[in-house]
Amino acid sequence: MWRVFEISDAIVIVADIRNPIMHLPPSFCKYIFGTWKKPITIALSKSDLVSGRLRAAWIRHIGARFPGAQVVPFSIYSIAAAASGKPKRYLHAFGVTEII
Repeated sequence: MWRVFEISDAIVIVADIRNPIMHLPPSFCKYIFGTWKKPITIALSKSDLVSGRLRAAWIRHIGARFPGAQVVPFSIYSIAAAASGKPKRYLHAFGVTEII
């Protein structure tokens, strides 16, 4: 994996927002943050499945734990549409340009 990090311009780590600490093992994070001086983004997936308070709490916690990283939540569904109560089969997924 070190070769991938070596040739990369930026590093993106995708973690499930329902339990992101499980996807950010300490030894892996120590290696990435200690060895590679590259922009690091931690993307918290499935952000439509948690409340706004929990989403904000995880962003604060992970941002404090990894101060050099940018922490961003994302979902294929808009958070407002997911909160509308409609079943997901009636919601339309967004493309890459709308997510970023």
